Amino acid sequence: YVDLIIKESDNNVKLIVLDRLTALKDNPKHERVLQNLAMDITRVLATPSLEVRRKTLMLLQQLATTRNASDLVVVLQKELMKTNSTEEFEKNAEYRQLLVRALHEFGGRFSDLAAVIVPQLMEFLCDEESSSATGNDKGKSASMDVILFVREAFEKLPDLRSEMLDSLLTNFLSIKDEEVCRATLWIIGEYARSADSIKGAMEKLREALGALPIVASELSEAAAAEAAALAAEAEGNEPTVVTKTRITADGTYATESVYTSKAKHEQAEKPSLRKMLLEGSYFVAAAMSTTLTKMALWFQQDETVSTAERNTITAEAM
Repeated sequence: YVDLIIKESDNNVKLIVLDRLTALKDNPKHERVLQNLAMDITRVLATPSLEVRRKTLMLLQQLATTRNASDLVVVLQKELMKTNSTEEFEKNAEYRQLLVRALHEFGGRFSDLAAVIVPQLMEFLCDEESSSATGNDKGKSASMDVILFVREAFEKLPDLRSEMLDSLLTNFLSIKDEEVCRATLWIIGEYARSADSIKGAMEKLREALGALPIVASELSEAAAAEAAALAAEAEGNEPTVVTKTRITADGTYATESVYTSKAKHEQAEKPSLRKMLLEGSYFVAAAMSTTLTKMALWFQQDETVSTAERNTITAEAM
């Protein structure tokens, strides 16, 4: 069966064989044999068909044991990195999401492997490519599955919290999805409890918010941009007309006029968290307020810091 599924090019045959292997797995006599062949079955993931990959991943999760789990995780991590390269996959976002969920399953069942899985998945927190799947998965990106796994890892792996928190803060500025941002803020507020971690989190959040106060700084920036535009216009940088001659599809000549302007007003890209707040993401604002309040309260309970430092953190949070 395994040789057939690898060598056969017809996807329908592959799906039939995968169903047959799944049925054989339910028989205790054949289950251990299939577990020994799990690494051979991973070769089926090279098939372009998403449905074949989906069934293969489901079968591999069922065949995972303490003996082969680490090898299977290595294969899935390589597959995950391929989806982030220039290589084209059929329904790339859906396949990446399937891989993330499979790694989530492995990390949950084999806690010793979570320390290897989490750091790589952190890199996909900024994934914006949404799945086009139907049902509960519709419109979701792999980054949402990643942050849910990270949240679970924070609770189950207390020894790795400090390292995971540093990695989370490092990737925080690149997060674009609102739901992922809210979950990340909750994790920061819940697990940033030491004085150093709170100070680091406050610094990163301050960077993500940009210039404060937000409304006043935005008004000032808009006024400066308008003044620059007026100054450029006064210097004679009015739009000019450029006329070009081109040949149309039927071979005749035609002229076209284009307005161009020498003055260009470039504005710096706003941090993603600031952009969410300006667009009216009230849930993100509520999560941000809760996180700041939690960190200020945790900092107040730390007896190793001075009263001045406590007041500083509290005032900054407010």
